Amino acid sequence: MKSIKGFSLVELLITVAIIGILSAVGVLGYNGYVKNSQAKVVEYENQVMKQKTEEAKMAPCATDCILVKKSN
Repeated sequence: MKSIKGFSLVELLITVAIIGILSAVGVLGYNGYVKNSQAKVVEYENQVMKQKTEEAKMAPCATDCILVKKSN
């Protein structure tokens, strides 16, 4: 009689369980990475907005120039 070689059901279930655990850990790590990168983008955009606001405060305004010329 021929001997049939293969995996048992228990071995396959253990393999599937291990793959499931590894993928769950990977998904959690990926989600943390995505949240961290989104927070960094928001921080960068806030910094740019603050810089642009300060530049706008320091730049001469066209309406101020018109008012100064009218008062002379």
